[in-house]
Amino acid sequence: GRVWDVSSTREGDLLASVSADASLRVWSLMEDSKAVRTVPTSHVGDISSVSFHPESRAHVVTAGHDQTVRLVDVERETV
Repeated sequence: GRVWDVSSTREGDLLASVSADASLRVWSLMEDSKAVRTVPTSHVGDISSVSFHPESRAHVVTAGHDQTVRLVDVERETV
């Protein structure tokens, strides 16, 4: 789906993207790895915004067209 927003960690080694297909994807930008994983968010419909927590690379905040905001642990893959 269409990508609506991206965010990176302060270190620049992880990138999170959110899309029109209600997906949150986390990309590793390390030189030896270009791994990507899809993390569940429980949003219904498009996710329009994502931001890594400024103090925790394990957490992102997402906002969806379903008018909800979620705090997602991208390491444990839990909301």
